[in-house]
Amino acid sequence: MLVKPQIAAEVVAAEVDSITFSVDGPEDIHDKIRGVSGSYTKVCQAISAIESEKKIKQAAKPTISINCTISSVNQGEFSRLIDMAKQYNISCINYAFLFFTDKNAVDKTQALIPVKQVKPENQILPDYLKQIDSQTIQDEIQKCYNKLNGSNLLMNLSPPLTENEINSYFFNNKYSYCNKCFLPWYSSRISPYGDVYPCSIDFKIGNLREKPFSKLWNSENYIHFRNTLKHNGLFPKCLKCCILTTKLWNYLL
Repeated sequence: MLVKPQIAAEVVAAEVDSITFSVDGPEDIHDKIRGVSGSYTKVCQAISAIESEKKIKQAAKPTISINCTISSVNQGEFSRLIDMAKQYNISCINYAFLFFTDKNAVDKTQALIPVKQVKPENQILPDYLKQIDSQTIQDEIQKCYNKLNGSNLLMNLSPPLTENEINSYFFNNKYSYCNKCFLPWYSSRISPYGDVYPCSIDFKIGNLREKPFSKLWNSENYIHFRNTLKHNGLFPKCLKCCILTTKLWNYLL
């Protein structure tokens, strides 16, 4: 929401490869979920600012994607984002199923990987967000595919659940799309302040202002995290993580 024309110009000049904006649905749904009136309009203005600057500079980058998290609040409306994506020249739209956990799983994970609350991220969510209807979601997914006909817009489902798997995902606490995670072997998350994390788990590897990324990537902290994850397959709080998108991981060592 904070990307104004000046920032858009700096982003294009920096040759950033891609940017992803979070959009939760059409304007009324997005503003309701975000709790900020006018937030949808500001996101659209940010996207427009970047696209305008790309035209001025005749630049192909950054490509712009949008993420939408599917929950009970937007389950009957998310297909409308296809229209928005076409309007704003979006290259890809990613639909992610809600990432949630419970206190018991968090406590068990904490026992395996002791962490401090170093960033405000919490997947213990209100139950009403999980009260979905799988047929409604399936109908919306089909509407999305119908709207994609003849379009260059790409669409992903994270993970690509079937109707039966959607029910298991939301109503079976022990269900996970796959049983292993390989994210920390090829990706990291970096905060605006330089803090490096392996994923959404609040396990701080270090800070880029203190050590170069290559040192952090091969650090004792990161190796310990990877080895613990490898031993457990998944941490208890990670069963519904939207990163778990390929069952191929089940067969890797």
